[in-house]
Order: sequence, then C-alpha cells, then structure tokens
Amino acid sequence: MGFGSSLSGYPANYINKDSHPILALHGKKETVQRFDRVMPFIKKAQSANSKVELKVYDNAGHSWDVPRAGMKDGYNQEVTEDANKRIVAFFKKNFKVFFGSFPSKANAKSIFNPIVIQT
Repeated sequence: MGFGSSLSGYPANYINKDSHPILALHGKKETVQRFDRVMPFIKKAQSANSKVELKVYDNAGHSWDVPRAGMKDGYNQEVTEDANKRIVAFFKKNFKVFFGSFPSKANAKSIFNPIVIQT
C-alpha cells in the first residue's frame, strides 16, 4: 500500500513554533530514505521550530542500528553507540519523567513532548 502524495512532506508540514522538541538522526549513505530527499523536510522543520536537533552520520546507511537487518548499507556499531547516547541525552533534557522529575498536574501534558526520528 503506497501513500503517494497524500503524506507529502509529512511530518514536516505539521511542525510549527509550538511543536515539541524533535531529534532527527540520519545517515548520509541512507538508500531507503535518501539523505538528499530527507534534508529539505528537516530544514523545513528546523525553520518552523528551533527545537529541532539534527545529527547526520557520514558513514551510516539504512538500519544502522540493526545488526541482522540484511541491508547492504546497514549496521554500524560506532554510529549506533553515538546515537543511543544522543537519544538518552535528548530524553533527559526533554522527557524528564523517566529521569527523576515527574511533572506536576500543571505541566503533565509535557510528559510526551519529545520526538525522535531515526531513519
């Protein structure tokens, strides 16, 4: 089932100044979600929201965090370890409920704020 143009630019079309923090991790050697096709959407998201963090991995392709994915540009242990550290740091900064400071009722909806995009 293809989505065609029905999701064109998704989720970049829905990001604005009030959107939650986003961490985007992307490999330059990606062959499924090609870097040159993804970057315009990431730039669009960054221009709409200053809380978009991007890390580009020069030596990473698709499924860089899955050892048995079978992709020719797949698993990269160094990238996986760095990405895991970045994800934990991102959640510690933006998703405090798992790291010791549970939000009050006044800001309870902020529990589920951050988004991590890993392609």
